[in-house]
This record gives sequence, C-alpha cells and structure tokens, in this order.
Amino acid sequence: KSVANPELVVEIKRRLKGINTDYIVEGGALLQFIEDYPRSLFPQSMSTERPDRVAANLAEGRVAILLHGSPFAYIVPVSFFSFFQSIEDFALKSPAGTFMRILRLLGTLLAVTLPAIYLGINYFHQEALPTELALAIAAAREQVPFPALIEIILMEMSFELIREAGLRVPGLLGSTIGIVGAIVLGQAAVTAKIVSPIMVVIIAITGLGSFAIPDYRLAFGLRISRFAFLGLAAWLGLVGVAFGLFLFTVSMCSM
Repeated sequence: KSVANPELVVEIKRRLKGINTDYIVEGGALLQFIEDYPRSLFPQSMSTERPDRVAANLAEGRVAILLHGSPFAYIVPVSFFSFFQSIEDFALKSPAGTFMRILRLLGTLLAVTLPAIYLGINYFHQEALPTELALAIAAAREQVPFPALIEIILMEMSFELIREAGLRVPGLLGSTIGIVGAIVLGQAAVTAKIVSPIMVVIIAITGLGSFAIPDYRLAFGLRISRFAFLGLAAWLGLVGVAFGLFLFTVSMCSM
C-alpha cells in the first residue's frame, strides 16, 4: 500500500481470477496466462529465488506473484533494462554499479551479434578488415572444408549441447564437464580442420557474453534470436545485421 499503483494490483488480480485451467505446473506457466505477449521469446516478468531482490523491487512499486509449491517469485511490471540489474549492484557505489550494467549490456550485444558480424564481413565486407587480419583469417580458413555459415552453426550447436549437458549432469561435475568438454572439443575441431581457430575464439566470446546476462529467460530468448541474426547476415551482410537490430528495437519498444 502507498507504494505500488493500486490500479496495477487490481489489474493483476483480475487477470489471475480470469485464468481457466485444470492445473498449473509452475510459475512460468502461470505468467503465460496473464502476460500481454505470451508468444514472445522474451520474458515480460522477472523471476528470482532471492527474497532481497523481491523486497527491493517491492520498494520500487512493483508487484510480486508467488505460486504455492514454486520456489520462484515473479516480479511485474519490468522494462528491458530491469533484467540487467543484479541485486549486488545495490551494495556498490553508483559508478561501479553503472559500469557493471554497461558491461552486461555490451556482453549481450556481443552474444547476439558477434557471429553475425563476422559472417557478414566474411561474406560481403572483407574490405572492413585490416589487410593483415584479413590475410590471417583467410590463411586459418584455407583448409576448412565448410563455408563460414556452416562452421558457425556447427560450433553454436556444439556449444549449446555442452551447456545443456553441463546442466543435466548433477553437482559440481556438470560445470567441470562443460569447461573441459568445450576446451577439448574446440581443440579437436581445430586440429581436425573442421573449424578455424578464429571461429573458436568468436564462439567463446559469444558464450561468455551470454553468461553475463543475469536473467536466464532473457538469455534463452537472445540465444535463439542469434540464429535469426546469422540468417540475416548470410543474406544481406552487415545491412542485414543492422536491419535485425532495427526490428529487435521496434519489437522491444512495442512491448
């Protein structure tokens, strides 16, 4: 009371009462019944298991939804930049917290566009690279039998498989398998001339950028959208990447 907008609370209760279903497995399924864009790849609420994060957002006038039996709280409404705010930022002074959020935004931009930018330059805009770098990349790719698009997709799918396998293996062994598997697979692929060394570096930077996103549901949506950017880059080069960013911005603003 006196912090959250009462009209917002009434609207959330109205949508919750309007749900007509036999069973709701988890809070994420509940949110799909009440959010404005249930078919969107990107979340429209923030999920957390931390009481301090919920309390901080309640103090800012947001509303938290709890589902009996689920460990997550779902916070509404949120903006795009809310997903890049970590609860640890509150313990830092404003320059440090701002720097960390900018770093996460840059990591997100790299995670979404870096493979597409490389592909666009490789296919259409070789003149954008310094001559020495272009020659080094050409020499590294000389014995690779696949075009750059197939090379990127192979490495992306391998990285996603390693990530998923690491999540499914219990305990500390999962993260160990993920790290060791990525190193071994990358080195073996380069030695076997399946991919070029520069491709391993690009996929590694892309993976690190995706890990910098605090909200896992937003990271999942951005990982899927990365393949759409790859298609646009293979079709139109850097113009396609710019067009994809324009559509992405329009979509986010409309939500």
